[in-house]
Amino acid sequence: AKTCDSIGQILKRFNPADTLFRVEADGEITLYPKILDFLAERVAQDGYRIEVLTNGTRFPACLRPGLSWVIS
Repeated sequence: AKTCDSIGQILKRFNPADTLFRVEADGEITLYPKILDFLAERVAQDGYRIEVLTNGTRFPACLRPGLSWVIS
């Protein structure tokens, strides 16, 4: 919950119409489905454009509507 709150505070500082966010974690972000759900909600509700950087080990189960994916 604290991580989602922190991400939310960062997102609020930028206009979703002219900013693209790339989100990565210290480790594999797809291990944290609540963060992915939060990001997908921000896309759906607020119009943010968000790319998620992943190593792809949890594909396709980790996919969320509206999020873009970058696989490293």
